[in-house]
Amino acid sequence: MITENSPTLSPTKISLFRKMYAKGIIQEIEEVTDPQDFHNFLASYNALTKQLENVRDPLKTTPHKLLIDYLQYVIDKNQREAEQTVLGV
Repeated sequence: MITENSPTLSPTKISLFRKMYAKGIIQEIEEVTDPQDFHNFLASYNALTKQLENVRDPLKTTPHKLLIDYLQYVIDKNQREAEQTVLGV
């Protein structure tokens, strides 16, 4: 496994590896995602993060982090509700 602490790789090689890895992942994402779906997602993301700018958070969390945390909360909540439905609770 290649890591930042690897004694055999210089910082330049690590940086190049990251760029190549990221390029490969980005290319694969672009190949498997529908451009219109991504455009709609990006528009919604921008609108939602803008709406969250005024949330009073004592931890000074960014709108992006608030949105991702809320998304995870909703996903978990929906999953719990679905599990309870299956169990008949």
